[in-house]
Amino acid sequence: MAKIIIDVDITLLDLSDSWLEWLNSFAKYFYEDEYIEDCTNDYVNYNLGDYFILPQGIDPIDFWRHPERYDGEVIYPEAKEVLNKLIDDGHEIIFVSDCCGEHYISKQKMLQREVPRASNFISTSIKSDILADIIVDDRLKYINQFKDYPKDFLAIWYGTRYNQCQDFDASMNCYKASCWKDIYSLIDYYCQTKN
Repeated sequence: MAKIIIDVDITLLDLSDSWLEWLNSFAKYFYEDEYIEDCTNDYVNYNLGDYFILPQGIDPIDFWRHPERYDGEVIYPEAKEVLNKLIDDGHEIIFVSDCCGEHYISKQKMLQREVPRASNFISTSIKSDILADIIVDDRLKYINQFKDYPKDFLAIWYGTRYNQCQDFDASMNCYKASCWKDIYSLIDYYCQTKN
């Protein structure tokens, strides 16, 4: 069976509404029309702070540095269902996330609570340092780190409304999925054809 790297933020849950609310509580100005237009065009900046004028000393990323950021958060129900099915199928799940600040422990506890049978969690910005057969991520910059992996490595880009800083490397075995059922189908097909 396959060893699968699963990203956390946006891929398993989206805290954008909470981040927008937090930013708005400090904002001198919110470029709301630009934000709405970007949402409409599926071209939203990953750093939502780009849509705000904030007072000096307020870093938009401070939202993510809160040590209890993921306490009480839940993953998408469809993701939870598919992850449990992948585990039932015998796959090894490794959650990998680029963490900032003090929220690492909170994120790890949330994952243990939401998917207790998949307790592997690694915090790194170099995801390709982890040996795996498959990656599921919403950021092409992380998927492209695997471009030197063997040609049968499967990359699944969880497509979202966020803009990407780069295109995927065309030499890779990369597919776009818009929902977790698609992700399961791609992994299932990959494993059937690889064996």
